[in-house]
Amino acid sequence: MNVTRERALCICFQFSYNEENIAKAKKKLDEMNDEYDVCYLTDPTVPVFAPKSRICAKGSGFRTYSSRDVDSSANATTAVPQT
Repeated sequence: MNVTRERALCICFQFSYNEENIAKAKKKLDEMNDEYDVCYLTDPTVPVFAPKSRICAKGSGFRTYSSRDVDSSANATTAVPQT
């Protein structure tokens, strides 16, 4: 299964995956004061919230999701680890 950032947000907030719930999930994430983001460790189907400072830390092991807005020819199906 291709897990996009939008799907991961819906999973974390336990919302069904649809356009209305994607908007709700993004709004709820925005309410977290831009301190947290959705990411995963080894399995993209198990998203978690982590502080952005930890996600971006070298060697943290956290991986980020690609947004569905990214062109699929640009490797949108796999997440790129933060460096």
